[in-house]
Amino acid sequence: MKSKKRVSTVKFIGIIVLAMLPFIWLLGDHRELGESYADNEAVQLLKKTAESYTSEKVYMLQDQQRQKQKEKERQLKKSKKLSDRFADALIIGDSIAEGILDYHVVNASSCIGVRGLRIDQLDDYFSEIKRLHPQILFLSFGMNDLEYWRGNEKRFGAVYEEKLVQLQERFPDTKVFVNLILPISSQAIAKNAVYGKWNEFNRELILVCKRKTIPYIDNSKILLSMKQPFEPDGIHPRPGYYKQWTLHMAEAAGL
Repeated sequence: MKSKKRVSTVKFIGIIVLAMLPFIWLLGDHRELGESYADNEAVQLLKKTAESYTSEKVYMLQDQQRQKQKEKERQLKKSKKLSDRFADALIIGDSIAEGILDYHVVNASSCIGVRGLRIDQLDDYFSEIKRLHPQILFLSFGMNDLEYWRGNEKRFGAVYEEKLVQLQERFPDTKVFVNLILPISSQAIAKNAVYGKWNEFNRELILVCKRKTIPYIDNSKILLSMKQPFEPDGIHPRPGYYKQWTLHMAEAAGL
């Protein structure tokens, strides 16, 4: 009797299991469909994110960040005193460079200005350049060379190039910048016609700088933007020029 009941119970359980199989299958199928749907939704979301955040946009954002950082650095440099910005730099040249010292734009250790100095005399100051050991050297020659070389821009250019080669050989770790010759007033040219060659001298100087891959700085716009640019001699700039010039050099060299 008990065995009959056991058999009937097993049959009953089997029937129930068989009856539930379709529902179990459907439940599993729906679960898989749900997971598949979820997976597809995640893929679509990732795809949309990737499309909206392309490599171009990444590079654009990185470039914007770099530009912001550079601007911060520029503003920080501008906030520093010129004397501090030129702490590791040296300006050397004629009486125009001397004006930087006369008006106390930078410290005496950052400028050598000698009245009447010419480019062919530069090697007389190599020992001083070595002693000061500047990271950046600014040259400011040409005003006296116009007369000394009798308006011969080719001769001037050849000597200037020779001195640049010597600088590069003796001071390979020093970055050199060349200031072009400033414009000269018609008043001064009328007194001495050779001064009228300043533009030809500059053209030759630019060619020299390009051959030697040395940057040059044109300060003529600064001078000519002044209402009264020249001293009575028509050659030397008025006091207001020197700070602007020095700032221009600092900007050109990234000081």
